[in-house]
Amino acid sequence: MNLVGKIFIVLIFVLSIIFMAFAVAVYAAHTNWRDLVKDPDNGLEAKLKNEQVARDQLADELAEKKKELDAETVAKQKELALLETKNEMLTRERDRLNKEIAEERNETRKTVAALTAAHGNLKTIRDEIAELNQTLLDMAEQRDGALANSIAKTDIANNKAMEMQTLQKQATAVSEQLAGTLEVLRKFNLKPEPAVYQDTPTKGVTGRVTAVLAGGYVQISLGTDDGLLVGHRLDAFRNSVYLGKVEVIRTRPDQAVCKVIPEFRKGNIQVNDNVSTGLQSK
Repeated sequence: MNLVGKIFIVLIFVLSIIFMAFAVAVYAAHTNWRDLVKDPDNGLEAKLKNEQVARDQLADELAEKKKELDAETVAKQKELALLETKNEMLTRERDRLNKEIAEERNETRKTVAALTAAHGNLKTIRDEIAELNQTLLDMAEQRDGALANSIAKTDIANNKAMEMQTLQKQATAVSEQLAGTLEVLRKFNLKPEPAVYQDTPTKGVTGRVTAVLAGGYVQISLGTDDGLLVGHRLDAFRNSVYLGKVEVIRTRPDQAVCKVIPEFRKGNIQVNDNVSTGLQSK
């Protein structure tokens, strides 16, 4: 065998090895697509089926959540309608109470004015009666010393007596008017003392919070017996901590209901907190 034959043999051997390597590589890279699709555990069909089942479950859950959301929306709408109705009723009740309060305040002002005028008229009549009595005494003394003028003085005395009777009748009428005024004041639980109805409460009166009511209202231990009226404002505090200001909206002799004024609020008012008329005026 010559050199050329040996070269061809070696070349054939090398090519055989290369083809064998290609065959091994092709076999290693071969994929069984049927098993990849049909495998009951990890095949694509099994995975697709599982995904469809999961999708159906999610769709059922979505439908259930939608039903719950719709039911909750209906419930909220009913609740909102109920609240709106209640709010409308409360607004009408508030307007009615405000009207009654305004009427009571107006009637109280008229009664106090009439009482003040009656006091003034009664004082004037008493002063006139005192002057007339003094005049009668003077006339009696002058009558003893001046017999010549007795007839004239008697006429004057008679006239004065008639005037005194007239004034006494007027005094009686004023007294009856005063009694009627006092009866009106008692009917409305008012005191016949004009100083009680001043615009601002007496300073230095201190009480405490007896109850905290809904809607920003509190009940306190002070009332009309302490000089409080509707519209008066008091300061609320706990020890040395200032909590804000409240305004009287309804009174009784020994207690009152107050509204917390938002713009003055510095803290939450609680039961047993103190209230006073002496920190700030109205």
